[in-house]
Amino acid sequence: MNNFDKIISEKVKSYLDKNVEFTTEESEKIQIKIQQGIQKSRKSNRFYWTALASVAAIFLILSLSFLNGPLLDPENEQAVQSSDSKGEELSVDLSDIPHMNIGAEMPRLLYADDKIAVIHGTFGVIVYNMHDSMVTNRISYEHLKPYDISMMAAAVSQDGTTIFIGNDNMSFTDDIPFTHQYNISTRIIKENSEQPSEFFMPINIKPPGINEEYDKYFELQYLMDNKIVEVDNSFIYLRSIDWNMKNLQIVFCQYEDGESIVFDVFKLRESDAEVSTKEHALVKAIEYHNNSTEVKSDFDFPTTIKSEETVSIDIEVGGPKGNTTQLYMTVNVENKDGSYIVTLTEDYNVTVSGTNVISYWRYEVANDKVKLLDKKEKGNLVKIIK
Repeated sequence: MNNFDKIISEKVKSYLDKNVEFTTEESEKIQIKIQQGIQKSRKSNRFYWTALASVAAIFLILSLSFLNGPLLDPENEQAVQSSDSKGEELSVDLSDIPHMNIGAEMPRLLYADDKIAVIHGTFGVIVYNMHDSMVTNRISYEHLKPYDISMMAAAVSQDGTTIFIGNDNMSFTDDIPFTHQYNISTRIIKENSEQPSEFFMPINIKPPGINEEYDKYFELQYLMDNKIVEVDNSFIYLRSIDWNMKNLQIVFCQYEDGESIVFDVFKLRESDAEVSTKEHALVKAIEYHNNSTEVKSDFDFPTTIKSEETVSIDIEVGGPKGNTTQLYMTVNVENKDGSYIVTLTEDYNVTVSGTNVISYWRYEVANDKVKLLDKKEKGNLVKIIK
């Protein structure tokens, strides 16, 4: 593959990686087709090259159509201008990972050594600490919206301390301006004062399955990227048993004997996994509640509220003009037989005709589906206060 082909391939993959997702079932079907294609290509090079040419033509047509329209949202311009030049610390939230699909291509290594690996995928960019067996940093696409970066291009400094971020505009050139830099140690992202001159470059190898040199080290039932990083007498690569992002692994393989150390990138401790899943169930229930026609309430629950947490707001009630009360909004999440029971409560802190004005809604959340189990709505009583 010549230089131009490589540039086109990388740009198109980057766009598809960010904008295309498949269900697990669809992904498995695609993988089966790919494996069948690999087997056939070994028998018939003519078919292989014909198929490759067809795919390249499709990618080129798609990429040209992408260039016809603007990729940036002008509404983000003000956010960039008002960003703090000293930088912003980015939080590390992995709660969306258990529900994420790998997407159009495998995540790929940007950098690795004997301590950390920096990985780019549909999740954005993460840093995995192999000593502590945990993800320590993340730059998500959500993080980058205020910086007017809709399609992330990323590279890592030679010493592995800085991640450079830019907007991949599908221009098919090597000159992508890296507008921001992220310090791995401090988690601070800020604007670049000058363009970096050198990056760390992983090694590209032939795709697994048709790689005579490396296939002896691979378990070919896994999905794998064709980028590796050599560390002493070993090499590091990425793999996943299926198209679920939560099953992504880093493999540290010895050249001499093929022995491997495997790290489950997104494997959470049991307590962390429970918290993450509970928070996801709560957000799903609140989003359903706030948009449901089954609910009679004038107030939306904030999606940032945590289980057992209460927030309060001043609201107007009936009676003399300016008459107000404090509305207390509380949420509770309980695990029950593999699903979650989410209870949302509104306490209006008033009594009308001897009745405490309290409303509640009880939802069941299972497999991202929300069902209303029970409700009591008394909020309208505050309007008849005289």
